Amino acid sequence: VLIPTFANLTQRANESADLQTVENLNTILRADETIDGEKPATMQEALEHALSGGYNVSALTPTSDGNSILWNQEDNRFVLADSETGEIIAKDDITTDTTATGYKYWAVVGDRDDLAVAEANSFSRYYTSADVITDNAVSANAGVDVSALETAVDITYSKAASAQDVVINGNGGALTVNADTDTVSAYGVFSSVDGKAVADESLHIYAEVTGNISIADGRLVIETGSSAAGVLVTGASVTIVVNDAANLGTIAAATGVSVELDNIVTNNTNTPTSEIISTTPVDTTIADNFAGGLGTEASPYLIANVDQFKNISKITATNSNKKYYKLVSDLDVSDISGIVVCNTFRFSTLDGDGHTIVGLGGDGTAFAQLFETVSYSTIKNLNLSYNCVNAGESGLICYYTTGTTVFDNVDCYGVLNYTSDGRNQSPYMYFSQSGSNVTFKNCDNFADINATDYNSAFIGYLSGSSAKITLTDCNNYGNISAKDAAVILANSSGFIGTITLSNVNNYGKVYGTEKADLICWGDLSNGTVNGEVVNASTSVNGVSYSGSCSVLGTLNGFDLNIAEDSKITFTPADSDIGVSYYVVTVYMYIDVYSNSGTRLGTTIKSISVTISADDIKSEEVDSGLYRYGFRQLDSGIISDNVTAKYAVSSSEYSFTAEEEALGYKVITIGGTNYYLFTNDFNRDVFGNESFYVITSATPSVTVYAYDGSNVLLGSVKA
Repeated sequence: VLIPTFANLTQRANESADLQTVENLNTILRADETIDGEKPATMQEALEHALSGGYNVSALTPTSDGNSILWNQEDNRFVLADSETGEIIAKDDITTDTTATGYKYWAVVGDRDDLAVAEANSFSRYYTSADVITDNAVSANAGVDVSALETAVDITYSKAASAQDVVINGNGGALTVNADTDTVSAYGVFSSVDGKAVADESLHIYAEVTGNISIADGRLVIETGSSAAGVLVTGASVTIVVNDAANLGTIAAATGVSVELDNIVTNNTNTPTSEIISTTPVDTTIADNFAGGLGTEASPYLIANVDQFKNISKITATNSNKKYYKLVSDLDVSDISGIVVCNTFRFSTLDGDGHTIVGLGGDGTAFAQLFETVSYSTIKNLNLSYNCVNAGESGLICYYTTGTTVFDNVDCYGVLNYTSDGRNQSPYMYFSQSGSNVTFKNCDNFADINATDYNSAFIGYLSGSSAKITLTDCNNYGNISAKDAAVILANSSGFIGTITLSNVNNYGKVYGTEKADLICWGDLSNGTVNGEVVNASTSVNGVSYSGSCSVLGTLNGFDLNIAEDSKITFTPADSDIGVSYYVVTVYMYIDVYSNSGTRLGTTIKSISVTISADDIKSEEVDSGLYRYGFRQLDSGIISDNVTAKYAVSSSEYSFTAEEEALGYKVITIGGTNYYLFTNDFNRDVFGNESFYVITSATPSVTVYAYDGSNVLLGSVKA
């Protein structure tokens, strides 16, 4: 008899607690709105305000049965409502509704029951679980917020029966809007936005759009602080507003769309409208082959995977219609045999944006390049890591160059080991044709190269006449060996041209069984080459070097070793008189794996430590020396066919504020001191639930000796 009474008392108590929660939440919102002078734009922002008062999203799950705690986006207030009827049980005075229904009320959706309530009442939805989402895609005619989810979700918004002013908050997926009666405001991050139709009240972009925005019908507003790779107009009934401080690339019309962009684009920034408009039509079938961009200098085609990189071969560029490309992620081409992109890279620019192309060389087939030919083009800000076993005659970026070619800030790593028919090898280019003009700027080679006949860090072979080769601020750190080994140029045939060097340094070891040199043939000027060059001559084919092309030997008697546990040991020579300090630089090729063994990417790290000449001779350093945060793996097996020697968890050690400021901490293991560096790896990209392994050879280490005036005295590499 008493059970119903107790149940009713419990329900009333729970409802009373929910009423107090709503009142407290609204107190927080009122106070913050007064301070900020504006309301939250998204439910995520409203929850951040609630969290500042100690309420997380779980507080929006009522303790009373059959009720929902909802957020009203227009009033910026929470309410307690009956889940079935929508009747509002508790509300702030500012809310005049007696029934909660429609898009302006936001519900937390964490399970199927929550989703059913939201759909029945046409509520906007704040998702806290991906379990209620199928195939990482959501279709809705109310607001959607997926910012709390880790996996990117594609969102499709379609209009409801009456006009609405909805909010969409994305987390990296694509957004499609088809609502010619509605106003849609997009926040968060999207890979692309496709505005098939919006009302004159507009599609407002407050978001970061990593790819393109396309608009077919209606009014598009690029709001202050937003960004997009480019805007593609795909219909004639379009107007576009670009507000202050919007980071926008290029606006262009799709092929076949007749529209005067100057008449439909209103640009409120300090940049003239004409500078963000391209009059060249964009082939949408081409643009769809990339992650975004329109191929212009302001909106380069964005490349996020190997297939998109291959799509470069589908585009023809001309001198009057140059094309631009940019990497937005690292690429792994190790599964590809032969040439990655086989066409000519002509009248184009590839910006690596600091990313790395890993595994170039694939399975070691005869020809393994990014491009067959590069002409009238620039490749810049790119890292390349090679895995070549026997690639014959080859340059790894391109087989040959014609016209004008620029390599700017392109660094090469890895191993080029040719067991047969290895001649004219270079990580950059195989040869240059007559009349070409090739420039290397800020390029560093760290790759070790071993070939049968001819080998070089920069140019394998020069043929023809009237070519100009210029190297400025370039360095070789790799070990080079062959019959004829060289730093700049390995071999030439009938070359009558000019080679100019400015601040070009060699810190590697160049071994030639018959000859090792800086260059096989040509004129040098203003070049300084430091490091060990075995059997180096002071003239080539009877032509003396011009300029200051000096050769400094290694640190004689200096002993540098790397043990199997990655410890680095130093034994300076007594003859190192005048040395004030040493700079120890470690170059590591590192694969990154999730804790489940999934490979996340590759990073190449260069870590430098400055040690005074006195410290390096101390007993502490001699006995322990340096281990760069790696521990030897127990099993050594990460996943199928992947064996690692050393690894470190990104969350394995913590650092004090003082250690963070120094950049390292000293740890003692087994009586040996180790230096563990705080900035070894990019934790922001790969996350704390990942670990890092060296799957290649032991890290390369170079020690540079400087005098008290910071002048380089010599170097040694192990």
